[in-house]
Amino acid sequence: MSTGGAIVRSRWSTGALRGGRTLRVDPSLYHYFVMNTDKRRSVWFYLNSYGSRNATSGFLDGLIELSATIQARSNLDVSVGSSVYARNDPLQYVDEAVDLDGQSHFVFGRIHQTQASMTLRVNWTFSPHLALQAYAQPFIASGRFDEIKDVNAPGARAYADRFAVLGSGDYQLSDGTYQVMRNGQSYSFDQPDFNFRQLRSTVVLRWEYRPGSNVFAIWSHGRTSDTLDDGRFRFGRDLGDLGSAASENIVMVKANYWIGL
Repeated sequence: MSTGGAIVRSRWSTGALRGGRTLRVDPSLYHYFVMNTDKRRSVWFYLNSYGSRNATSGFLDGLIELSATIQARSNLDVSVGSSVYARNDPLQYVDEAVDLDGQSHFVFGRIHQTQASMTLRVNWTFSPHLALQAYAQPFIASGRFDEIKDVNAPGARAYADRFAVLGSGDYQLSDGTYQVMRNGQSYSFDQPDFNFRQLRSTVVLRWEYRPGSNVFAIWSHGRTSDTLDDGRFRFGRDLGDLGSAASENIVMVKANYWIGL
């Protein structure tokens, strides 16, 4: 078991504006906790968690990951785990938009992001020459934006002075595009909200038909859905959309032959 934390006292971020001016940032706190049980036992568990917070901006994120490894037999082990991550970040970069006068506007927003995944691994050794490995991971992520802001004074000491938060009357959303009209300036950028679901799985059978020479039979199955619903995380809905997404199957056979000189 281990735990720790840190106070991050960075004052400037050179990459926050993706090539624009350096942005002043504020101190934040970080903490982690890791634990695993005795790996010599037939069943052992692993826990990993961390979180960070910035009191000035309101940034908050956290992750928890839990997995179990089962040594079902001397030649068979199974590992299953899941993880959940959540982030509330008011300084998520959205886009660099150029208005009609050619002036750049660095657009930020507060993202409400959630992602969840589950991972399954199986290793089955039938003999010293024949083994099966399987891997599968469904993954769901969503991101919803609000508090859209224009970075107008990135070096200001006070957090609130660095941005101009756009009010409801400063922009409108139409066909996936935000059109901003504020202080006589007009610019647009794409809607940043997203919903993403993906399944990746692979099964590999390895046969060593002679020393140093192998045949691999591989089956890869995948599904991807990135249709935007509303940027909110809905586990049942997102899992259902993943199950109905178009699938892709790839079958490969690879053989190599060791030539001893």
